Amino acid sequence: MPQVSIIIRTKNEARWISSCLLSLTQQDFDGDVELIIVDSNSTDNTVELAKEFDVNVLKYPDKDFNYSKSLNIGCRNSKGDILVFLSAHCIPLNTKWLFNLVKDLESENIVATYGRQIPTVDSDPFNSRDLLTVFGVESKVQKKDFFFHNANSAILKSAWEKINFDERVNGLEDRVWAKTLFQKRLGYIKYVSDAVVYHAWSKSFK
Repeated sequence: MPQVSIIIRTKNEARWISSCLLSLTQQDFDGDVELIIVDSNSTDNTVELAKEFDVNVLKYPDKDFNYSKSLNIGCRNSKGDILVFLSAHCIPLNTKWLFNLVKDLESENIVATYGRQIPTVDSDPFNSRDLLTVFGVESKVQKKDFFFHNANSAILKSAWEKINFDERVNGLEDRVWAKTLFQKRLGYIKYVSDAVVYHAWSKSFK
């Protein structure tokens, strides 16, 4: 398989970052994987914990955080043919998560995928309800529906090179990107229900 770059945005994610990175080192995946952290001025020990793993830490020094710019920094400094985006407080359910998330890329004109998110046992009831409602158990190919979610997703780097994340947008950058993808007729999106992560609630990022 082509090389994969997993890009994780962080800001004060010390509670979850070690569990997240450990789960990534345990993936059953036949290919090269690069781990990239884009850190936005964490004041806890997020960066120190991340450096216990084989990870490239990039600093995002701007005071005013922008989701799109942070992702573009990670993409621009990546080596992979496939770019995977994962929230620091998302933990893959099993060792097949990465394989399941990227296996359909390039088949049947699919250039982006996103996976299922489920709550943790201590998740807020309202957040749990939303995750279980939005992320169903059936996979589907989206040819018009531009719902997309960068907490657990993957795109071909060639698609990002044609459409960077819009830095005029701060939030919902994933859906703006997907809408542009369809407008330019560059391919389809697949929701992959068996690429599952636990999504722990965080005050910092989605």
